[in-house]
Amino acid sequence: MVRVMRPTTILLAALAATASLTAAAAQASSQSEPPSPRLRMLAAEDARDASPQAIVPLLEGLKSADAEIRRVAVRGLGRLEREALGPHIVLGLKDPEASVRAEAANALAQSVFVEGDVAAIGEVARTLADALRAESHPLVRGALAAAIGRLRHPDDAAGQAAGMLVLDVAAPQDGTGVRRPASTAVLLGALRGLAALARAGAHAGGPARDAAGRPVTWLPDAALAPLVSLLLDGRPASPPPPARPAGGDAPPAADVAIRRLVLQALAGTRRNFPAVGLALIDDADDQARAVAARWAVDALRGEDARTTIAGEWARLRATPETEARAWLAARVAEYERRITVDPSPQVRFEAIRAIGEAGLGAAGCGWLLRGFEDSDVNVARQAMSTVVPSCRGDERVRARLEALASPAPAPHATSSWHRPAYALLGLASLDASAARPRVLAALGSPEAWTRRYAAIAAGLVLEAAGNRQAPDEAVASAVAALVEDADTNVATEAVRAVGRLTRAEARPHALRALRRNGEELLIEAVKLLSPGPAAGDGTPPAAADQIIAAACGDALARLTAMRRETSRDPRLALVGCVMRTGSAGDAPRLAPLLADFDPVVARAAASALARLAPPGDRQPVEARPVPLARAPLPGEGDLARMGTARIVVSIRGRGDIVMRLRPDEAPLNAFRFLRLAEAGYYTGLTIHRIAPRFVVQGGSPHGNEYSGDGPFTRDETGRLANLRGSIGLSTRGRDTGDAQFYVNLADNLRLDHNYTVFAQVEAGMDVVDSLVEGDAIERIAVR
Repeated sequence: MVRVMRPTTILLAALAATASLTAAAAQASSQSEPPSPRLRMLAAEDARDASPQAIVPLLEGLKSADAEIRRVAVRGLGRLEREALGPHIVLGLKDPEASVRAEAANALAQSVFVEGDVAAIGEVARTLADALRAESHPLVRGALAAAIGRLRHPDDAAGQAAGMLVLDVAAPQDGTGVRRPASTAVLLGALRGLAALARAGAHAGGPARDAAGRPVTWLPDAALAPLVSLLLDGRPASPPPPARPAGGDAPPAADVAIRRLVLQALAGTRRNFPAVGLALIDDADDQARAVAARWAVDALRGEDARTTIAGEWARLRATPETEARAWLAARVAEYERRITVDPSPQVRFEAIRAIGEAGLGAAGCGWLLRGFEDSDVNVARQAMSTVVPSCRGDERVRARLEALASPAPAPHATSSWHRPAYALLGLASLDASAARPRVLAALGSPEAWTRRYAAIAAGLVLEAAGNRQAPDEAVASAVAALVEDADTNVATEAVRAVGRLTRAEARPHALRALRRNGEELLIEAVKLLSPGPAAGDGTPPAAADQIIAAACGDALARLTAMRRETSRDPRLALVGCVMRTGSAGDAPRLAPLLADFDPVVARAAASALARLAPPGDRQPVEARPVPLARAPLPGEGDLARMGTARIVVSIRGRGDIVMRLRPDEAPLNAFRFLRLAEAGYYTGLTIHRIAPRFVVQGGSPHGNEYSGDGPFTRDETGRLANLRGSIGLSTRGRDTGDAQFYVNLADNLRLDHNYTVFAQVEAGMDVVDSLVEGDAIERIAVR
């Protein structure tokens, strides 16, 4: 995914693939019976062609007597993400069936998600508001409020006006002016809208600030008291269970779902609510406790902070100050206990992360030091990665990291290479000189993951040496040798590390990397190859640039010959490399790409060719892409089978995860996953990304974000939310799914409408929670 890592705001224009619809139609005509309306609509959606002729199946679906067909039709129109289709989608807002109207609300918002300008978004907002005023069905009112909340409103005034509208849906005022929560169906949708509005206060340049220095949010201030009441009034008083139910999480009850949405809304403001956090620190729901652990960290800042928190609690609950102080003392004691003993690793992780970010001085370093020994390796990793700069002078921290960074296995059954590697990285961040001998040893480890982390640590050692103006030739030589490592991820980190050297020193290693395959490796190599002379290498500027252009051109030709859509990112980087360092004589390297199978690469090549032409001869160059044929679409039998199939993913040494596909909402991606699983594609692949309190991710042949199954698949965004246990499709832009998948460890509503949810964990979330980097998929069985 989600170089989630990379922010989910990267939005590429949807790709036109008109030939795909023809291929799908030909496939269907070869069958003994004509395709059903559902399959025709699926082919139209997959083609991503919004021309009048191409959308005929979807328009016909809108007129069907079957409400489910109408719902799928209006959803498909929204997924094409063309504001021009708005008038067709609006018809769905008047449908007699509530489920169709709810789907139309979401589809209308999706139609302006990518290309909608200010005028189009404003028109959609007015249309949804008008429909909301006329709507009485709870499900639809909630969907309309959610759709209004997630629009990209053009400015703070429009966003805050939308916030008040959605708040009036979520908690309308009674005759006395008191806000009371709406019915559950309405509230669930409206809270999604409020959560989206809260997050939208952060603009591209970072969140704006109000007069008090707080992040500007579109969540109205009037919403805070009702939302806090939903959290604190009638919350479960029983202590949290010692562990999750066997087999995984049970679906949350409506009141738990509501409270989690409230937490998403409040957390989206990027503000802390320390009194609320302390109140929830022993909540029965571990998602609530995890957020609470982050908010409550302010109570560790000292007496002044605690006085402020006590006053906040007194105001929230209308209690005397003396009672609030007594409450605070008990709550702080409970919080301090739970930092290390809460039964949920996610809660401990959030506490450690908050402490690391809070800069609490020696006290904070003590908490982080305890985190090194956490039974969960991912919590320990977080503690080790947040010791700088606040603990740079703490001898206890440095000594313990030195001990843990020893190449000898750590005495924890849940880890092998993990703790030493993470400790090595923490030590290199804290004290590069102390880390240096251990880095040199780890660079030669037989374990690829250890070499990978050692290369990252080597980069920190080289950076420190550069800051001292004392080059470290031994470390530089050792890490540069790993550019040839058999594991491309190790080689990638080695290239990043040599980037800390001078330009002249780094260039030959980057050129060596260009001779290898590996999408991310090539991207990192190109970053080190800027045009112009590299002082000290003795190569004339023009000759140096030509060497780079030739190397990038050769790598580009090699990748292009593989005809893999998932090579887009490195090929774009290589096209840019040729454009920056090449001359008119390099045009033949790029000319064939004008008819490339990837329209985005073809357009980049056209732009580059125009730039390479001599100044007097520059003219626009036209791209003429020839897209690859689309992958096979599921038939009715496939759809029926997927509806009852269970996917059992066996993780070596961990256990089984049982997935239920969602062909009703994401048939294309569910079908692809099923086909690949049955073909053995995933067998032996790893879980290469662990982001606690966010996602785990796997399904990459090379164990990184850039390597996946060759063809792209289409996004199937919709009303399925990225809730804990849902399974989504990792992408790097619109319609770039490559069969990598992620499992949500928590509710991640910020991923909604950007990432496809195609399955759900039905059993085995305890196994998901136990995963660490490098865990392998032993097999996948389909039942």
